[in-house]
Amino acid sequence: MVTFSGAIGNFDLNVSTGVTYPVLGSPTSPDMDLNSIDVTTIGGGGGTLTLKFSEIGFSSPLGFTAAIGGTVGAGGTLSYNTFLSSTNTLFAETTPLTSLGSFGPGAFSGTTSGVAGGVGPFSLTQVVTLTLPNAGTATSFNASLAVPEPASLLLLGAGLAGIGVWRRKSAQA
Repeated sequence: MVTFSGAIGNFDLNVSTGVTYPVLGSPTSPDMDLNSIDVTTIGGGGGTLTLKFSEIGFSSPLGFTAAIGGTVGAGGTLSYNTFLSSTNTLFAETTPLTSLGSFGPGAFSGTTSGVAGGVGPFSLTQVVTLTLPNAGTATSFNASLAVPEPASLLLLGAGLAGIGVWRRKSAQA
């Protein structure tokens, strides 16, 4: 779990939480959450800020779902990318999983999925790149990367099986 509040260059940053296992998820059910990230430009102007959140020791790579939402200040942009690395190294950006953005000023949200093969252990890394043009511009966002719950996958599978049975009966009639 990570918490940070303070200045980094031209940015005043408040990361309420960055959570992964053992608090959230597990090595066999990856779940990473960057929650309530608030950024305001200070001092002489804007610039680009890259935030990375990473964890090692995951196994059982499957399909991944990435989601992000929030607001971008006037003139700013935000992009969100996720990576898997079979080197099991923190902050490695070896295999791209998902990509969302570039989001412009105002409210935004996005969800996407990616698939990675192979065997663990592996690391996961979230990368948020934020560009703000001048002092006083504020942005806030939440981002998550997770493997869908087994119950959700079971429900999807049951629904697809039901459609298959219905189509087969329709074709016989």
